[in-house]
This record gives sequence, structure tokens and C-alpha cells, in this order.
Amino acid sequence: GQNNQAKSGIYDYSFKYSDSANEDKLRYVVLGAASSRDWGSDNYELYYDDDQSLNELQLRDYLGNRSTYGANMGVEADLSRNTMLYANGMFTVFNDDEIRRRDRYRFNNSRYEMAFTATRYRSSLQAGSVGLKHSFSDKLASDFNLFANRSAYGYESPQDINDDAQHGYYY
Repeated sequence: GQNNQAKSGIYDYSFKYSDSANEDKLRYVVLGAASSRDWGSDNYELYYDDDQSLNELQLRDYLGNRSTYGANMGVEADLSRNTMLYANGMFTVFNDDEIRRRDRYRFNNSRYEMAFTATRYRSSLQAGSVGLKHSFSDKLASDFNLFANRSAYGYESPQDINDDAQHGYYY
């Protein structure tokens, strides 16, 4: 795709592979996806006093990149006619890099403000499990499962902007 405001492309990729082996006693699947898009917007915001006179005008310009990637996998193995071992896992990462410029005109006190913000948001999730299923009879079965996960979220103001006047600050 193409984003005219950001003057850049939008990219999406995905894959899936699955197969079986050993007379279908071993089954597996692997999936992955990635996307990246540059985006932009220009807008204005008006604020009025109680008497409906214009108090404030904000002109805003946003540019950013959002990217997501991740993968999933699963495997099953029939150890016997009544017993199956399985495992699955996944991870995903979301990144949002954003630049915001704002011009703010405050008419009630003859004030003008200019602000520049550059922020990087990061989030990730990893999870996995291993299990064993066993059927003793048509009416009695057991399922043992061990599961673990981890998630993280954070944001930072980038320090690698070359222009000293454009270092960001936290929202």
C-alpha cells in the first residue's frame, strides 16, 4: 500500500507451513506475520470560551511508523494410541515510533507555543506451553499442561535525533 500523507509504503507479510510425518503421528505448524506502515496526519483543534468566542487554536502534525511482527508454532506427537504429547508457543512485538509537532495559539492571553514530541512505544508478548494428554477409557482422560508467558510494555524518548532542538520528551 501507499500512504500519501507520510509519502511512504505500507507492507504486510505472512507465511504458514504445516506438515505431518511418521504416518501422521507427528504434526506441526509454523506461522509468522510482519507489517510496517508509515502514517501521518495534519489536523487542527479549536477551543472556545463560555461566550463561544475562539480561545485557542492548535495546529498539529503527526508522523510515525507502526510495525508488528510475530510467530506461532505448534507440534503434536502421538506417543501411543491413547497418549499425545504437544507443545506450542508464540511471540509478538509491537513498535510505534511517533513524532508530533504542535503550534498552539492562545488568543485570550496573546500567547504562542510550539512543541515537538518524539516517542517510541514498545510492547512484546511471549508464551508457550507443553502438555501431555492420555485417555484411560472413553470416560476417563487426563491432560497435564505447563504454561509460561511474559509481556512487557514501555516507552522512551529517542536520543538519536541529530538536531539538538528536536529531542523529544515524554507525553
